[in-house]
Amino acid sequence: MNKLLFPETLTRLQYLIRFLIWAFVFLVVSALLFPMIKAFGIPDWLPFVIIVPLFLMRFPCLDIPRCRDMGWSPWRLLLLLVPIVNLFMVLSLFVWPPQRDDA
Repeated sequence: MNKLLFPETLTRLQYLIRFLIWAFVFLVVSALLFPMIKAFGIPDWLPFVIIVPLFLMRFPCLDIPRCRDMGWSPWRLLLLLVPIVNLFMVLSLFVWPPQRDDA
């Protein structure tokens, strides 16, 4: 089960499929939680308790394995926290070819 959720590497296609699933789940959960603040009177901070860990699960499940497949250091993912640069980082995760070990 750990290898399924936290793989060592991800190919471009695997990354794309997992990213689409993650984005769909993230958007649906966000769309359901935030209207509950007014509808049910829940505290404003409660949706963030669920949304932030869901957002952070992207790094170990998607981005770090993809960086390993590309031959990059996972520390480069810190650039995802920089506005504008994060767009180019995500695009590079989709299109960068895998590292070839021909040894």
